[in-house]
Amino acid sequence: MEKDPVKIAQGKRLAEARKLAGYRSAREAALENNWPESSYRAHEGGTRTIGQNDAERYAKRFGNTTAEHILFGSGGIDAAAPPAKSAMPEPNATYPLPVTFSHKKLPVYGHAAGGMDDDGKFILNGQKIADVLCPPALENVVGAYAVYHTGDSMLPRYEPGDLLTIHPGLPVKKGDYVLVQIRGEDGDPPYGYVKRFVTKNAKELVLEQLNPPDGHSHTLRFPADRVLTVHRIFSSGIG
Repeated sequence: MEKDPVKIAQGKRLAEARKLAGYRSAREAALENNWPESSYRAHEGGTRTIGQNDAERYAKRFGNTTAEHILFGSGGIDAAAPPAKSAMPEPNATYPLPVTFSHKKLPVYGHAAGGMDDDGKFILNGQKIADVLCPPALENVVGAYAVYHTGDSMLPRYEPGDLLTIHPGLPVKKGDYVLVQIRGEDGDPPYGYVKRFVTKNAKELVLEQLNPPDGHSHTLRFPADRVLTVHRIFSSGIG
């Protein structure tokens, strides 16, 4: 079947107007103007006759031709007309100032020694076991420190091996994740727990464990006079 020369001529005039308007492809013109892509492609490809309404729509959008020119070739195309689709402006962003990282070190205290059976209990007697780079947000926080979490009692919140940074000055509320220091008994050194805070009053401290051995909700309670510190966990990550 031979192609209709009238449709082909219409399509060529339409394509010329589209290119001068700044659209790189028929697809781009159709998508950005919410025209049915298949119909527009058929018009440019010369396989479908362009109607009066479509010709007027295209001419108005491209701004460099008329419906009569698209349909019949009368008149001409205005190559000097500004493109309907403006070119992307030149980037005017400037390079940011160089990023500087803190060289301050954060002390890492204690180490998780127990597993599920003892609720993640670990020695926390103030002995430093390592130094790590201090996060910028904690650089000027007096007393900030970190611990390694190696138990599995707080999965999935904290993975074994996570480095937990501690901000001792942040207020603690119900639902916060905390590191608490508990006074040892019978001369034992203080020990720590990483848990979720429930409440603390004059009588006791109540904590919640996420991954107890029996799979059920597990609450830990400590007499208030044995609680040395309750510090909020600031961040976690791989140490």
